[in-house]
Formats: sequence, C-alpha cells, structure tokens
Amino acid sequence: MHSTDQRSTSAPVDGRGDSNGFRHIGRRMPRADAPERLTGRTRFANDLQAPGALFARFVRSPYASARIVSIDASAALNIPGVSAVLSARDLPVADIDAAVQARQIVLALDRTTHVGQPVAAVLAETEAAAQDGVEAVNVEYEALPPVVDPVAALTSEVAVLGEQRELDQADLAMHGAATQTVTEEGDERAPNVASRVRFERGDVDAGFREADVIVEREYNTSWVSQAYLEPQACTATVDLLGSLTVYASTQALFHTRGQVARTLGLTDHDVTVQAMPVGGGFGGKFGFLEPTVAAMAKAVNRPVRVTYTRQEEFSAADPAPQSRMRVKLGARRDGTLTTLEAEMLYDAGGKAGAPVGISGILMGSLYRFENLRLNGVEVLTHKAGTGAYRAPGAPQTAFSLESTVDEVARELGMDPLALRLQNAAHQGDATADGGTWPRIGLEECLQAARPLYESERAACGPHEGVGLAAGGWPGATDAASAVCRLNSDGSLQLTTGTVDLTGTSTTFAMIVAEVLGLDDANAVRVSTADTNAAPHVGGTGGSKVTYTIAPAVLRAAEDTRDQILRIASAELETSVEDLELVNGQVQVRGVPGKTLQLSEIFTLATGSGR
Repeated sequence: MHSTDQRSTSAPVDGRGDSNGFRHIGRRMPRADAPERLTGRTRFANDLQAPGALFARFVRSPYASARIVSIDASAALNIPGVSAVLSARDLPVADIDAAVQARQIVLALDRTTHVGQPVAAVLAETEAAAQDGVEAVNVEYEALPPVVDPVAALTSEVAVLGEQRELDQADLAMHGAATQTVTEEGDERAPNVASRVRFERGDVDAGFREADVIVEREYNTSWVSQAYLEPQACTATVDLLGSLTVYASTQALFHTRGQVARTLGLTDHDVTVQAMPVGGGFGGKFGFLEPTVAAMAKAVNRPVRVTYTRQEEFSAADPAPQSRMRVKLGARRDGTLTTLEAEMLYDAGGKAGAPVGISGILMGSLYRFENLRLNGVEVLTHKAGTGAYRAPGAPQTAFSLESTVDEVARELGMDPLALRLQNAAHQGDATADGGTWPRIGLEECLQAARPLYESERAACGPHEGVGLAAGGWPGATDAASAVCRLNSDGSLQLTTGTVDLTGTSTTFAMIVAEVLGLDDANAVRVSTADTNAAPHVGGTGGSKVTYTIAPAVLRAAEDTRDQILRIASAELETSVEDLELVNGQVQVRGVPGKTLQLSEIFTLATGSGR
C-alpha cells in the first residue's frame, strides 16, 4: 500500500527543486516523532509505571561543607508507606569512596561538598510518603568552613575532595572537548587545583614590547543550568536473576551502561539500559543519576524511580562551570594581531573535569598569533559538580576573546569584521596546542556574514549597534554502527544505538529512503534499541551525531539494497545492472510490468535461505 506524504513534496531547503538529484536529501521534512510529541502520546522516563516501584526522594544538605555526624531515620521508617532509608554505605557499590568522589553516586559519604547534596534517600510506596519521610529524617551536621570563591580555592589549604583522584573527562570526550592536562615535574599543586594546561609559542614579552596597541581585560561568567524541559528521571528494575534494567532520560546509552556496571561492580552483560525519549539534554544527561538509582534498586531488590524537581535541578545537577578570564592582546597599527596572553580559571565545583583544556585551544587557535602564552587552571569548590553544556568551554572563551578583539579594533580605528578577516586562521595554520588546522572555514563564515553585517550597521540609528563575534568547535568522531532490515510487509527498519535529540532519526530515515528508492520516508522505521540489541555508538553530543553515524546508516542501507537486488536478479533472471528500486518494488529497467514487491523479496530471502 502506498500513502502520499506531504513531507516528500514540500519545498527543498536549498530552493533548487529536483535539481539536486535527490528525492529526500536537501528537502524540508518534519520530525518523524512530531505528532506523538505534539499530541502528548510520547512516553518519557517519568511516565513509566513499573509494577511495585518505590519512589525515592533525597534528604539534602543545607550546608556547602559539613561533616555528617549521624543520620536518624527511625521516625521516617514509622511513616506508613516508607519502605527504606538508605545512606551511601547501604548501597551495593564496588568502591563507595571512589564512586562518591567521582559523583557516580550522588549521595554524600561522610562529608557534604555542596548545598543540596543528598545525604540519604527515602524509598516509599508513594511520592507523598517519600517526601514525608524526607522531612522526618534527622541529620546531625558539623558545619565546616566552605571554599566557594574560585580565586581563593587556588591557594586554600582546605581540600574540597581530599585525596586527588584521576581526572574524569568522559563527558567532555563525548563532546570532542577532552584534552590532556599538564602536570610538570616539581609542580606542587594546591589541594583544590584539579588540573592545569599551558600552551606557549614565540616570545610573548618581546611581542608586547613591540606592539603598537595593547588591550588587557578581565571577564567573569557565572554557572549556567542546562534548563532542559524534562528533569533528570530514571527507573531501575531488578529481574529474578539479579540483572538490572535502567530506563533513563540519557544522551548516551552505552556510556550510562558502563557507568552503572562499573559503579556496582557488574559486567556490561548484567546491565541493560533502555533509552527513553529525551525532553532536552544540552550536555547535562550523561549518566548523572542512573548509577545511584540502580544501586538503590539493587539494595532493596525492587524497582526504584527518581525524578528531580526543578529546584533540585538548579541546586544539585551539573551546570556549566563558572569562569574567570584575563585576556591581553597586542597588535600592530596595520591590524596584525601579534601576541596573546590569557589566564583561564574554571570553577569545577565538586567534580574535576571542567573544559579548561579545550578552552585554551579555542582561545589561541582562532587567529594567527605569532606569540602566545596561555595558562588554564581548574579548581574545586564547595558547589555542585559541573558538567557539559553546549560546546563546553567555548562560550566562555568566545565571550572573553571576541570582546577583547572588538576593543583592539576600536583602539586601532578598524572595522571589527576587517580585523577578524585579516587575522583569521586558515588550513595549515598552527593551533595553540601545537597541531595544525585542517579545513576551518572561519574566513568563509565571516565573508558570508559580511552582507548582513554591513546592511544592519547601515540601518542603525543613534545609540544602536551591531555585534559581531567568531567562534568554533572542533567536533568529535566516534565509532558508529547501524543495522538496516527489510520487514515481511516490505517496510524498512533501521536500528541504531544513538539517542535522538535534534531530529537525527528523521535524517537517517531520509538516507535509507533515498538509497532504497522509496517515495515516502515514513516507510522507514528508525528505532533506538536497548543496549542488549543496539549496535554500539557514542553519546549524543558535540554536534557529531549525523556526521559520525550517517555514514554507517548509508553503508547499511546500501548493503540492504544490494542484497535485495541480488535476490531479485535471480528471481527475475536478469542482471543486477538492469534492475532498479522504485517506491517499494524492484523492476526491470524499461519493463515496468516485470516487478517484485519488497514484501516478495522478503519471502524469497527467508524461504530460500538466500
């Protein structure tokens, strides 16, 4: 059966009609999941009702830094419906000290490291009973002096996390932002300095002496919540054999499975993660809550569900880090930017892993500086640990660097666009970390922006202006897999392990429909399977999903097409070269009546063993 679909006939994105040679690629197409989302039929993680599930609510610390003296749960346990009150030490975790410090377990152990940190979890038959239990738990604290200022943290002897542990850059790596930090021999770090980066080339001091114009400024940014519409939500169940299934609002199926398995001392085979539709992530949903929920389910041997409130999201999730940047730029009168010196200070809160390394690379690589000296430091403070957020480190860096470039342009009396074009890095130019740029496209982007920039400036009235800034992101690559199947009814199914946040499933359906000659891309069903069935892929982040997974989708679709044509060739007794796929059937070129439906191809393949 063929159904007409408006999505296949709407106006092309590039306005070229059919001249691009594609049925689907380059055309506007609404998201395949739009009807379900718009009508409220999409089921998110918090919509799941696991039989026998306990609701978990957290008792949270009012102190940024405190020693937990005692936890008295007796009153809470007497409340009808309350099933258990768990502390960190009640959880079946392989190394509870390491798990708490790395925030794989969100519960505090013996000390709290930020306001709002959970110190105990109340599990109950209803959410109301769980909240009543939270209010009945009595926690005795010994308040300690907190370290909350990142500058003071540089020299403070009060260690936020105690013993230094390995830097966790997993979230950054999935965004293409992880980079090696530098620990030089004899570098005695203060207890709250989690990492440093240093990039240097040329003679910075001489560069400033020879500069005609020098501008030095300091910039501060605050932490930023990802503010996704759907809060953190997770349900974990334990089957009769002790295996875990985790239903999560996560951007990374396999990363989340690994986090849960390692934290609980299990193998990957013991944990299944089922990705639910995600109501926004922006870098903030990479296995943050799931290990804790899974551990609680293991502890009580019952399903456990957790959904954060908006207040909990703001006080105890993983926002983008606060930063303090000092930027000093030197330039010649002809507009050449010669020398850059910058200090980048990132407040990582209670979890090491801020994007200080990528910040340094972006700071020193956008323009062709002869001399540069960049020092980046990541410090720990008594605040919620920070995480990834929309190109981690890039907004803070672009804000400080580009603001300074504008001020240099003003001092030189140059047009800001002209100054950037004169100094823009090109393919083959050096990056701050000693590499070289491949294709970068900065000049092309600036030139493309020129007409709008100039027309907007010309239209400005008194006290009006037009801002211009350049920014970039290195992107990332991942190993990617996809499985394309022909179903018995002639429809196509594509299975991936990636989470769709931005419409990538629709993109993949368009690719499969293009290769298989389908007029209707709706004939392709794209699904994200659980970690037991899905092919392995990386996380959804870093603007890399289509770039890395689409080639795998293309190859899977081409392999499916080739198998279909081989089977049809044998049945129709003609060469593969004489066959074509046209809207759900194989036909002999020039002989429209000699055809096979895709459903018939399925029957032939499964019936003959081909």
